[in-house]
Amino acid sequence: MIILGIHAYTHDSAAALIAEGKLIAAVEEERFVGRKHTSRFPQQAIRYCLDAAGITLAEVDHVAVPWNPLAKLGTRGLYMLRNFPRCLAGLRAEPSKEILGSLSLWNAIRRIPATLKDVFQAPDAEFQTHFVTHHDAHAASAFFASAFDRGAIMTIDGAGEWDVATLGVGEGNRIRIFRRDPFPHSLGMFYGAITQYLGFKEKEGEGKVMALASYGCPGLRYRFRDVISSNGAGEVILDPSYFRFQYDTKRRWYSERLTKLLGPARLPDGEMSDRYVSVASTAQAILEDTVLDMARSLHNATGLSRLCLAGGVALNSVANSRILNGSGRFDHLFVQPAANDSGGALGAALWVHHQLGEQRIPLMDHAFWGPSYSRDQVRRALVQHRIDFLELENPIDVVAHLIADGAVVGWFQGRAEWGPRALGNRSILADPRRKDMKDILNSRVKFRESFRPFAPAILKDRVGEYFVHGHDSPFMLLVEKIRPEKRDEIPAVTHVDGTGRLQTVSRDTNPSFYDLISAFDRLTGVPVLLNTSFNIKGQPIVLTPEDAIDCFRITDIDVLYAEGLVAWKDAGWGQRIMQGEQP
Repeated sequence: MIILGIHAYTHDSAAALIAEGKLIAAVEEERFVGRKHTSRFPQQAIRYCLDAAGITLAEVDHVAVPWNPLAKLGTRGLYMLRNFPRCLAGLRAEPSKEILGSLSLWNAIRRIPATLKDVFQAPDAEFQTHFVTHHDAHAASAFFASAFDRGAIMTIDGAGEWDVATLGVGEGNRIRIFRRDPFPHSLGMFYGAITQYLGFKEKEGEGKVMALASYGCPGLRYRFRDVISSNGAGEVILDPSYFRFQYDTKRRWYSERLTKLLGPARLPDGEMSDRYVSVASTAQAILEDTVLDMARSLHNATGLSRLCLAGGVALNSVANSRILNGSGRFDHLFVQPAANDSGGALGAALWVHHQLGEQRIPLMDHAFWGPSYSRDQVRRALVQHRIDFLELENPIDVVAHLIADGAVVGWFQGRAEWGPRALGNRSILADPRRKDMKDILNSRVKFRESFRPFAPAILKDRVGEYFVHGHDSPFMLLVEKIRPEKRDEIPAVTHVDGTGRLQTVSRDTNPSFYDLISAFDRLTGVPVLLNTSFNIKGQPIVLTPEDAIDCFRITDIDVLYAEGLVAWKDAGWGQRIMQGEQP
């Protein structure tokens, strides 16, 4: 049985494919088109998934979509009547040439099967279509990809068809949702509105708010008392007069009343004053406290100690760690690497797979489900772009020496990551011991805000030496306290509050990256590398050798490692590489 999952037309378009009970491929459309969070129909992502399975569309049995246009239709209709005519703006589909002529976003989603046949010129394809409720797809993406036979499930995002958060239980190949929190009382939309207020782009800049929050203290809670509240179970109540997202998500999400309460909003390139830092810190604290209340409520209702988490809010790795370390009453947490809406493509496919009574798919213990490229393809691209390179017998040892000597390395290997985190296949790597490396990377490589932190990638079996709690975090979705005695040893990956966005690296799932960190450890005594995504501000993570070369050329990345080939721009680094960088 072959199931194709498709997420399209909102944001983070993606495709995933399950064949004969195994996940074959999963990838976001943004990687192919170079437009972050694209909403377009994921034609290239679908084509890759079909090619990875060696099939055509005609061989697909089921197509799964993580939206149900008919779900809560009456509730949505009544809401629109009550809020007419302001709600009309929210009916418009997001701009996309593929859906011009559609009456609404929901009509575009309803037509996905027909669009699929048209795009792939397969009018006679006989697949069965399943429209899966959005939060059910989120729940499936987390539970069915986990190793838990039984586990609690929590999903939180901006909004699905009507739900903004759910609580449930998964057991075997079944999921039961017992609580659904309704729109517009959305924790995700609240955080998105604050993201906009702080001068960042919603659905993209929330991670910046999370990072910025650590520089201040949540001293503005009293100002938010009327804006957002929740009961002890984490059920959110928003005062709609402070927001506009309930009417129109295409423009500003907050109202003039919020600016009167908090002061003028920050312009995108405006000064980051202490007031804005305090707003970020307070919003982050409110989000963490609410998520923690939800987790406690879920534990009280189920008695379970294993939690599966999904939805865009699940990318808030600080909140995730609060669940594990802040008396959330769960001691095991699984967050699927594409917890945002792109993961809905996988979740919808998993939902259908298990609703049809199939056995659980194997544990998702890695995130490498995208395209890969051969050494010959890399070589041709380097030659075409006239980049100097060598093929070495011991490239990993050479790269470890270069990093220890201060080189910034673009690291390109294997299949691309699924989700928004670079986990050692499309990464920029550097020495975490250099205190100045954070500023170098932010200003000369990533071209982004100075307050943004970088992740420590550490050997899985050494994590307890450097982190207080020592949780396994293969998908970089936990922020953990670095042991005080180790912070001066790895200052480039130690955030202002003494934390690091942890990635644990296993030889079983990424042997080359594990061997690189091990080689660096042998040289320096530090089993940690600074890891950040192979891209620049505003661009998706690189996918192809050409993407990697373009990023290498326009930034101050010193060395490019790509499928065993080592390239350079500066003659000094080239000389070291040619000498084999022997001690």
